[in-house]
Amino acid sequence: MLRRGHRVRIVFHREKLLSRAGKHSLLGLVGFRSYSEDVTGWLHCFKGKVERFRELDDLAFNSGEIVVAVGTYTIRHVYNLRKNVLKVRYNHGLLENMSSSELETWSLPMPTITVSSTITADLERISRQRVLAVVPNGIDLEQYRPVTTVNRDGIGSIFSSHPAKAPELLISIFKRLRDAFPEVPRYAFGTEKCPGELAATSYWRYPSVEQARLIYNRAKIWLVVSHTEGFSVPILEAMACGCIVISTETYGGRELIRNGENGLLVPRGDTGGFLRTINGVLSGKYQETNLSIAGHKTAAEFSWERAADKMEAFLDHLCNANSRACSK
Repeated sequence: MLRRGHRVRIVFHREKLLSRAGKHSLLGLVGFRSYSEDVTGWLHCFKGKVERFRELDDLAFNSGEIVVAVGTYTIRHVYNLRKNVLKVRYNHGLLENMSSSELETWSLPMPTITVSSTITADLERISRQRVLAVVPNGIDLEQYRPVTTVNRDGIGSIFSSHPAKAPELLISIFKRLRDAFPEVPRYAFGTEKCPGELAATSYWRYPSVEQARLIYNRAKIWLVVSHTEGFSVPILEAMACGCIVISTETYGGRELIRNGENGLLVPRGDTGGFLRTINGVLSGKYQETNLSIAGHKTAAEFSWERAADKMEAFLDHLCNANSRACSK
């Protein structure tokens, strides 16, 4: 959006939110991320303006400025903002067993967009209002691509201890893979220290993009075992690198994977289903080349240019609907 000439800034709360999920909530365009420098170092890559705040009203806003809250933990900051701005919330997923407070937050009257079309029905039921647009994430195919010089021989995944990412399920699957297919290497990366249960797995912490690309390329099969995913960029990254993706039937899994065509889907929490599907790939039940090629084509459909086009179209709609001066 910066490259397209928009004025963009990211603002984030000074106090570290206590919940793990709160650390990862994001507010984009004119917005903020609940951010802790020990969690991620991406913010220094942003070329626009970055600000911290204690009270959002302490920051200066232009009349008609668009403020986009991303995630449950940022909505109330924006909802309570006492400035003449256009307020939007950007949904990146819905957790299972949401608390009454979370449900109340998503039912606040505010224009809403989402990252995935598969979320729309549930989001509209919870918010009791129409979702105005679906704005997906994107991927850079220059960063994530096949590397023909790498031996593709293993099974990979991303590890996270967040309950939504089903860490126990991944550990269980990798343990059983070690017993069933001892000759097949297992690869994983994440932002946390390697858990002891994955000691026999090749593990990278905080890999660079270049390292992540090589890890994906070492995997014939890439697993996404999450209980919930709003969009799942790792599915796109793995597809772009030529992996065969096996994912749970989350919002993101169903958004990106057409079962048996460009990837494979299994029910959430189904260890046996994952093992049977993995065995099917390794035993030649599926046309690996066809799955890989179709997956790569899917990844190519989700460029950042496409995402920016959709966001610009929505912003134009929002400005026109509110009849306010809104310029780049």
